Amino acid sequence: MAHADDQPHRFRPHPRGAALATALTAALIAGAFALAVAPAGGQSGGQGIDAQRAKVRALEAGLVQVNGEAAAAERAYSEADATVRRLQTRIGDNARQQKLAAQNFARAQERLAERLRQIYAQDPPSMVEVLVASGSLTSAVDSYDMVNRVADQDRDLMVGFAAARTRLSELRVQLIQDRRDAGRGRTEAAKRLAQLRALAGERQRLLGAAQNALAGLESAASQRAALQDAQRRAARAAQPGATPEEVTADTPDPGSLVPGDGDTTAAAPQGGGDDVDAHLARIAQCESGGNPRAISPGGDYRGKYQFSPATWEAVGGTGDPAAASEAEQDLRARILYERAGPGQWPVCSAR
Repeated sequence: MAHADDQPHRFRPHPRGAALATALTAALIAGAFALAVAPAGGQSGGQGIDAQRAKVRALEAGLVQVNGEAAAAERAYSEADATVRRLQTRIGDNARQQKLAAQNFARAQERLAERLRQIYAQDPPSMVEVLVASGSLTSAVDSYDMVNRVADQDRDLMVGFAAARTRLSELRVQLIQDRRDAGRGRTEAAKRLAQLRALAGERQRLLGAAQNALAGLESAASQRAALQDAQRRAARAAQPGATPEEVTADTPDPGSLVPGDGDTTAAAPQGGGDDVDAHLARIAQCESGGNPRAISPGGDYRGKYQFSPATWEAVGGTGDPAAASEAEQDLRARILYERAGPGQWPVCSAR
């Protein structure tokens, strides 16, 4: 039986390449094990990730809407509460005015009663006595006119006080009714606010669960991409005469998976770089309004192209996408676009 060393040299693997192949095979086994324990949702590929991303964004939009309605309900409750407080203040003022009017009416009654007692305590003077006391007919007439005017003023004063008490009583009844109506409005506004806050809490819980599921899908896709890369490197290392440089050369498979895309069949449109740049510009405008510092309400999508952290790292980015320069964000977006097509932005790429 021929020894392996007797084989022609051209069929003998390069020693360093064999070592690399061994190392890559070990990495391959570890990657396969990691993929085996990855979330089951990751097996659905890019379509599953795109669907989950769409679900997350729909939940984010729903949460923004509910939060807006809750803010409006809170303003409505504040206004209703302010109305109740304002009416309560007016009722207090009305009660004080009623008390003051009753006191004034009582004093006026006392003064009028005292005047009547003084008038009827003695016999009314005759015309002769009035003329003698006055000294002239004109003075006597003026005295009688003055007495009549005083009597009219007393009568008007009593009538005015009585009318004021009546108006204040009517106003109090109306204010109490208004306060009752405003209290009902405040109660309804409080119930509506509580319902919206509960709904927002439930939406936030669902959004958190969806974001966790999406993170699991992206992690599984990243592991599959790493596993495929390890498989390609292992295949290159197994080739006769493979050098370390050839084995470790970064030659990504155009069909490889990247986080957030999976096995998507969406491909970049055929055309020059200007077409891709124009499409990316439209995507950025849709995703963030072209703002490199934009952050989604949940904080999971960041920057001009709303990268998730996993996708950002998969295309070579480090740190926070929203903190990177706009030029770097454009570069990473183009890398992602060329690797996986526009399917990474399932909603905005179609616009």
